[in-house]
Amino acid sequence: DAFGVSVSVSGDTAVVGAGFKKIGLNRGQGEAYVFVRSGTTWTQQQTLTALDGVTDAVFGFSVSVSGDTAVVGAPDQGQNDIPGAAYVFTRSGTTWTQQQKLTASDGSFINEFGISVSVSGDTAVVGAFQQQPVAAAYVFVRSGTTWTQQQKLTASDPVAGDDFGFSVSVSGDTAVVGASFAAFGGSVSQGKAYVFVRSGTTWTQQQKLTASDGVAGDLFGFSVSVGGDTAVVGATGNNSRGAAYVFVRSGTTWTQQQKLTASDGLAGDAFGTSVSVSGDTAVVGATGNNSQGAAYVFVRNGTTWTQQQKLTASDGVAGDFFGRSVSVDQGTAVIGAQAKNSAQGAAYVFRNTGSSGPDFLITKSHVGNFTPGQVGATYTITVMNTGTASTAGAVTVTDTVPVGLTPTAAAGSGWGVCSIVAQTVTCIRSDALATGISYPAITLTVTVSATAPATVTNSATVTGGGVTANADDTANDATTIVNPNTPVPAISPFGLALLMLMLLAVALYNMRSSRRSSELS
Repeated sequence: DAFGVSVSVSGDTAVVGAGFKKIGLNRGQGEAYVFVRSGTTWTQQQTLTALDGVTDAVFGFSVSVSGDTAVVGAPDQGQNDIPGAAYVFTRSGTTWTQQQKLTASDGSFINEFGISVSVSGDTAVVGAFQQQPVAAAYVFVRSGTTWTQQQKLTASDPVAGDDFGFSVSVSGDTAVVGASFAAFGGSVSQGKAYVFVRSGTTWTQQQKLTASDGVAGDLFGFSVSVGGDTAVVGATGNNSRGAAYVFVRSGTTWTQQQKLTASDGLAGDAFGTSVSVSGDTAVVGATGNNSQGAAYVFVRNGTTWTQQQKLTASDGVAGDFFGRSVSVDQGTAVIGAQAKNSAQGAAYVFRNTGSSGPDFLITKSHVGNFTPGQVGATYTITVMNTGTASTAGAVTVTDTVPVGLTPTAAAGSGWGVCSIVAQTVTCIRSDALATGISYPAITLTVTVSATAPATVTNSATVTGGGVTANADDTANDATTIVNPNTPVPAISPFGLALLMLMLLAVALYNMRSSRRSSELS
C-alpha cells in the first residue's frame, strides 16, 4: 500500500496517501485517506479515489490539504504512456467529492505530472519533473468550482535531467520548486530551488536558491516547503548525512538564515528527505536514521533555529522509512512511514503540548462555501485544554474578521457578552478549564459583502488562562466565497419584438404546411 508515502495536515484535517494500494484488480491504483480530529482523537472520515482510476496510476504518491480542499497526485496514470494527473477534492459537511481532474495543457508522455502537489486556498501547484522538452511545474487557480491552468513555471536556466518540479510548495502568492539534480557550476547534482511570485495573474521567478556550502551530490531541492516569508529546502546528500536550509525573504530578496542538521546525524540518515515549515516551526524527515527513520523538530527564536525534539515511532523497527513524508501545522505534526509492516505503511501524529501545565488548542471551522451578500453565515470556534493542568484566570478569544465579512453577532454558553468593535470580536470567560475538556463553542455570525473577494482567511486566537503562548493558540480558516449563478438577463424591447416575429414566422410556416397537406389529400 505504501500508506504514508505522502502526508499533509491543515488544522484538524490530515490526508495520507497510499500510492501503491491495490483496488479491485487494479494493482497500484492508489488511494488517499482523510482523517479528522475531535479533541485528541483522530478518526478516518473518508477514502479518496480517482473516478477514472487505473492500474499503476500511483494515486496518492503526493497529497496536500488546505481547509476543505485536498489535491492528490497520480503521476504514472497506469502503463498507457499518458501524462500524469492531479485530482482536486472538496469537503461539504463531512463528505468529500472529486471537484476536478487537473492535467497539463501541454502534457508530454510519461511527464510524471503529479509527482508533487501543493495547495493554498484557491491556488494549486503541480510538479512534472519529466515534462519534455524541459521539466516544469503548473499553477492552477479556482474560480467558483472550476480550476484553470494559470501558468506553466520553468527554471530560468533549465537543463535536461535537473528534476525541476520533483518537489513543490505554495503559500499565497509565493511558490518554491526544487530541482535536486541541477548542476551548479561544475558540481553535478548539487541542486537548486526556485522561488516564483505572483502579481495579478502573472508568475515570475523572484530568485534562485542555493546552499552557501553546496557541493556535488547534495541533492539540494529534494524537498521544499514555504510558509509566508520563510522557505526550507532539503539536501539529502549533504555531507553523506543530509541537511536542510532555511531562507527568509526581506522585500524581494531571499537570504540563507541557517543550515539545519540533526544533533545525532550519521552517514546514510538522508536527513532532508522531507521538510515542512509552519510559522517558527520546521520538521525535517531522516528516513535512514538508526535504520528506522526519524523526524526532527526545529523552532526559531528571533533569527536562530534550534533543535527542539527528535520524533520517532513508538513501535519503530528497521526499514520503516519513518520520515518519508512530514507535515506540520499549528503545533500538529504528521509523519509518514511508508514501509511499516511489510510496506503496508503507517502515519504518526504528534502534538506540541508545550511545558507542563495548561495548553490551548483552538479550532475554527465553517460549513460549505459562502456567497456574496449572504446574511447569517457562521463560524464555529472551539477552545480545548490539551495540557496537564487546569487553566487559571481569564481566557480571551479574539477573532479578527477579514475585509469582505462583517461580524454581526458572537455567542457561546458561558462566554458572557462578546464584544464587536469594527472587525474584531472578543469573548472572555474566567471559569477553569480542566485538561482534556473543551469550552462550549462560540458561534460567530457574519454578513458577506456583495464585493467580497473569492477567498478570505479568518483568524482566531486564544490567550490567558495561565497558558504559555504557542503555535496552536491561533486557528486560521480559509473560506471560499462563490458567486451565485449569473441571472438570465431581461429581454430588451428590441429582443422581445424579434422573438414575436420569429414566433409569427413559425406559425405561418405551420399554417402553410397544413394547407399543402390538405390540398394533396
